[in-house]
Amino acid sequence: MDKQNMLSQDTLQSFISDGTSQAVRDRYASLPEIAATMDFGDLDHNVVVLDTETTGFSFNHDELTQIAAARMEQGEIVEWFITFVNPGKPIPEDVAHLTDIHDSDVADAPLPADALAKLVEFIGDAKVVAHNAEFDRTFTTRHPSGYPLLENTWIDSLDLARIALPRMKSHRLLDLVRAFGAPLSTHRADADVEATCAIFRILLAGVATMPPALVCEIAHMATPDEWSTRMVFEQFARKYEVEANQDVSRGTPSLRFSLRALRRDRLGKLERAAKLDADDIAADPQRSLTFPSDADIVQAFSETGLVGSLYEEFEPRIEQVAMAEAVRKAFSSSENLLVEAGTGVGKSMAYLVPAALTARANNIAVGVATKTNTLLDQLVYHELPALEKALRLADPDRPSLTYAPLKGFSHYPCLRKIGHIVEEGAQTKLFGNKEQTQAPSLAALLSFIEQTEYDDMDSLKIDYRVLPRRLITTTANDCLRRKCPYFGTSCFVHGSRRRAEAADIVVTNHSLLFCDLVADGGLLPPIRYWVVDEAHGAEAEARRAFSLSLSAEDITRLANRVGADEASRNVFVRAERRVVVPGMEEGSSLFYALTGKARSAGKAYADAAREFSVHLKDLLFFDQNKKGKGYEIVELWINSDVRSSATFAQVASYGRAMTEAAEK
Repeated sequence: MDKQNMLSQDTLQSFISDGTSQAVRDRYASLPEIAATMDFGDLDHNVVVLDTETTGFSFNHDELTQIAAARMEQGEIVEWFITFVNPGKPIPEDVAHLTDIHDSDVADAPLPADALAKLVEFIGDAKVVAHNAEFDRTFTTRHPSGYPLLENTWIDSLDLARIALPRMKSHRLLDLVRAFGAPLSTHRADADVEATCAIFRILLAGVATMPPALVCEIAHMATPDEWSTRMVFEQFARKYEVEANQDVSRGTPSLRFSLRALRRDRLGKLERAAKLDADDIAADPQRSLTFPSDADIVQAFSETGLVGSLYEEFEPRIEQVAMAEAVRKAFSSSENLLVEAGTGVGKSMAYLVPAALTARANNIAVGVATKTNTLLDQLVYHELPALEKALRLADPDRPSLTYAPLKGFSHYPCLRKIGHIVEEGAQTKLFGNKEQTQAPSLAALLSFIEQTEYDDMDSLKIDYRVLPRRLITTTANDCLRRKCPYFGTSCFVHGSRRRAEAADIVVTNHSLLFCDLVADGGLLPPIRYWVVDEAHGAEAEARRAFSLSLSAEDITRLANRVGADEASRNVFVRAERRVVVPGMEEGSSLFYALTGKARSAGKAYADAAREFSVHLKDLLFFDQNKKGKGYEIVELWINSDVRSSATFAQVASYGRAMTEAAEK
């Protein structure tokens, strides 16, 4: 590989999301060569790439200032159409600065209707490609003057980028051309068209490297009217289906889409041995835990040590060494340690080095809990990889340092829920006066799943308005665990936990750390040594995890539903009316008997719930700041003094009565 090519590969890697597997990185790196050599059939012919510049983003108030279009044949530009457009109004200063298009440039230019009529003539019946096509399509097909519409097939290269390359940090045209070494975009329409022409074939190459079954699934997600970009996937799907039919005699795998197969192909066979439990080692008289010495720590932070090798101009810091020694001592003595480190101390390495040495020496896991997921990602994707490299260079014969991130349920896609969405098909949602399909977002999500082992979906770029996170993620309470068909290594959440069980360093956040304590260790591996970074924020997370939220209003609302005297409001009476069929009353006697008992039990629960809700407010007596008089939500610490009071005892008795009634 020549030096120039190596430099371009390094540039591409910097644009790929942290945590992306090497296999996917290699796939992305191969795209320019595939784009240069592959024949994409109809997608290589009669294609026009389009871009527009305008005075702003509002279709109702802004107007065109430039139109550029290029006709492509087999990846080569064979004809151009470029014109300035007189918007009939001054170009805002910030827009002129961004696009380098000024009032003097457009003064003698054709009016929008004339320029667009010539554009329609240039495009003819070609397929139209644009990056964020909805913007250009709006300004070129829905003009108030009513010129001929471009009723062509529109292909959005932004959609293609998000689907074919979901592991890119950004899908802006400017970032894509930088990543793949294409002509740089300058925010002028002609430059953007040239850049899009170069990127379009790379995106087609990206689609070509996707699993055929996934491409075929995307091809059938929506109608052409709902999502015209689907035609790209349809073109590839036709080719795959023809090849599959021709090779049936040779046992070609079916093109039927399967989430399970998608995960199986990505993960392969994972064999990871769980780390030992430090408590088991400590309890075994035949074994003992070993820890690094002060000399080991001093050496690690010297110019020739582990940390010194990470930086070209390393200067030992007394405070950093002192903190690292204190962390080592806390581990070895099983004592708590509170450290306040100022800016510039290098606290991350000060605790990571003794943590890593301790974990490797005993084959146990050491945990790090951060306040923010930003710091979590910084440790997992920058600090720990650097430390792992230094350890590997210092001792090549020892196994590599392993580490794993863990976040809460809502950060990972739920395969069970996504599978249901795939089975039901992409839906359309109404926003304003326009319907939008879930298809491009669902396609990008499935592609992300195909290209991802266990990373969270925080960096995934999809439209969460049409595909809300709550529809594609789960919670600790809603997770089916062993009853779920994807439970185990296929599952993002539980697969991440299994990976963490085999890691030397597990990095999580305060929230999950305290939720694990509430769940009696059911969320995290058995980790006995913890570093709680940014500990000043730990109290708030601990309160959230260990506190119970009670809403008198919600309790009363439920009581009214199950115990209402009015038949129209009682949920059991309404159930009788909806289920029992006229003329079949005799066969419904058992149902009537059961709902009768339910009504009676519901009335008893409602009475107990209303009584509890009324007396719940008695606890405001302990509100020292008297916020209860002006606030709907009051936070109270139920300490030993409150628990020993007669007031709390009475509220608790009403609570027990409500609980007993609810169980019936």
